[in-house]
Amino acid sequence: DMNILITGAASGIGHNLWKHYVSSGQNVIIVGRRKELLDNMARNFPEHTHSVLYYISQTGSFDNVLGNILRGYGRIDLAGSLRFIKNINSNMNFVSTYGT
Repeated sequence: DMNILITGAASGIGHNLWKHYVSSGQNVIIVGRRKELLDNMARNFPEHTHSVLYYISQTGSFDNVLGNILRGYGRIDLAGSLRFIKNINSNMNFVSTYGT
């Protein structure tokens, strides 16, 4: 099984990717700021969904969040940030890829 990390999974493309991966039996860690949506997703697929409440523009704490995830899962095989970020956290390293 793969361990997949998706930020912005509560709606849109991220939500559809979460649904695809958990339906195929993958472990998906969903990160977002809307607790009620994350909790609902985790209730739908509890054996494959781990939700983490976090607002990505917070500074300084994502290292702790990621460290806790890695301690729990051992590795992340695939990660995607699928949320428009108005104010990117300057403490995070982002690589952006734009398709044509």
